[in-house]
Amino acid sequence: MKIHQLKALVSIAQEGSIHAASRKLFISQPAITKSIKNLEEELGVSLISRHSTGIRLTDFGEKFLIRAKRILQELDDTKRDIQQMQHGHSAQVSIGITPSASLVIPKLYEEFKEKYPNITVNFYEYSSNKIKQGLIENNIDLGIGLILPWNNYNGFTLDYISSNFPMITVRQGHALSDGCTFEDLLSYPWISAMNPQNFDYLLEQFRQQYYIPKQPDISFCTSMSFYYYLVTKTDAISVWFHSPSITHDLFKDKLRQLNFHCGDFVSEVALIQAANALLTPASATFYNFIKSSAIIKK
Repeated sequence: MKIHQLKALVSIAQEGSIHAASRKLFISQPAITKSIKNLEEELGVSLISRHSTGIRLTDFGEKFLIRAKRILQELDDTKRDIQQMQHGHSAQVSIGITPSASLVIPKLYEEFKEKYPNITVNFYEYSSNKIKQGLIENNIDLGIGLILPWNNYNGFTLDYISSNFPMITVRQGHALSDGCTFEDLLSYPWISAMNPQNFDYLLEQFRQQYYIPKQPDISFCTSMSFYYYLVTKTDAISVWFHSPSITHDLFKDKLRQLNFHCGDFVSEVALIQAANALLTPASATFYNFIKSSAIIKK
């Protein structure tokens, strides 16, 4: 299997014909046809089929296309990183992160940059599903996300960073900050950075411990910066997943944790990568640093 064969298939899929692909790659049509034929013989399946409207990929071709794009992108990223490092420039690594996992990052980021100042880390706030999609399509190098018991991560590798426990908080000076029942909480609006499915599941865990006669008046916020503002400047009840091993100024100065517990329920923040992913030197450095971090769950 050769790189020019992968490029030929990707170009055919993008352009819709061998003629257009040949012009894009600046090689002859017979050369592209031969590349695809040799690739099909090696794999033992047909990758393309001809129709009156042009060329389409078979089911095997569509499946192989995903891997081909990933391989070509990884090669380009690796070449770019090595060239940048050779010239003393900053290499790049792209990280998708869920809002609920963001509290883990500041300390790790600071330590990483102290050790690797020439590697630039770009963070993108995504949902769990968008992180998985981004990893599959090679739009991001790694993900950091909150992993809940019902989440499906088949096809991905998870390395756990910290154990996290649910907690309910109010702003400092809130009327309920000195004690209340769970039913008292329902008199106030709630705000959550989780998606509705995750929140409903978590609420069921609390129902096993406390009397909850009705559904909270809940708003969902996907922007962590705006979420911080809402929970510290309003009377809204907020729900967090917090690691006891990580101290955050937000909980010392601006929020007060209420005395409600969720039994043995625990979630994990994990480093996420696509199974069998090819990491660039920069992303491999970040990955290995996080794995060896002191807060990694052994």
